[in-house]
Amino acid sequence: MSGTVENHEKCGWIKYSESKLVSLEKKIFQVLQTAYKGWHVLIDHKPNIKAKIWTIAMNTESKNTPLVLLHGFGAGVGFWCLNLDSLATNRPVYAIDILERPSDFNPPLWLKTLGIVLYPFTAFNPLATVRAAGPFGPWIVRKMRSDISNKYAGRLEDHEIISDYIYQCNSQKPTGETAFHKMIKGFGWAKNPMLNRIHNLDNKVPITVMNGSHTWMDRTVGQKLKEIRQNSYVGLEIIDQAGHHVHADNPDAFNEIVVHVCNFAETEKRQIVDKVPENDSFHDEEKISTETQLVTS
Repeated sequence: MSGTVENHEKCGWIKYSESKLVSLEKKIFQVLQTAYKGWHVLIDHKPNIKAKIWTIAMNTESKNTPLVLLHGFGAGVGFWCLNLDSLATNRPVYAIDILERPSDFNPPLWLKTLGIVLYPFTAFNPLATVRAAGPFGPWIVRKMRSDISNKYAGRLEDHEIISDYIYQCNSQKPTGETAFHKMIKGFGWAKNPMLNRIHNLDNKVPITVMNGSHTWMDRTVGQKLKEIRQNSYVGLEIIDQAGHHVHADNPDAFNEIVVHVCNFAETEKRQIVDKVPENDSFHDEEKISTETQLVTS
């Protein structure tokens, strides 16, 4: 067995390795200016079975309400490397690996949280094919998702590190994919859409929806949410020069909006107004476009 592993390493291929994944993550996080710590949070998953959640935390000394970052399908906490410094400036930030790397998500540590930023699902990839391809798996990831690596090229010196990170995140036991398939029907459609259940959410909870200006996702969902929750705050933000991966396509605009939303949610007494003005958002589309041009030009 050890000889097989050595041969694989010589040809540049290592199937899932926890140490390799940790090493890649540390290299990605070298771009951070803020100190962070990482550890496994142990939870009771099933009787006699312990599950663990890989957790990254920053600025935990702050007394402000924490922000929790959840990545999307096929990703990991390393994808937040362009955002963590800004988001953790004035409050604790916790980024956790859900489903793909650990086994479940139900940590009691963040029951009192400011909000959850959901990194959007990536386009569904045949990850089973990546695992079955053996030594060709990393090559497939580089070819299929070079677009993701390109988003980080300006900050990460190793242009292949994101592809290698994606491979290591998805070459292990596919617990995330299994859960994903249980929740969808057809090509990624939710079996139980959140819009059908959003009326159960307390009206005092403010919501902000962010979309890239040229995302492939349905941008009408935010407006539908606004119509359903007429007695609640619902902010709609369009980030210019961004597609599906808003946090990486235009990280400066994304970070600014999230920081504002956090401050708004914390300082507001969350008293519900009769009607939220149509222009009650941090940015209008024109202002975002102007600020983005300064970032991307």
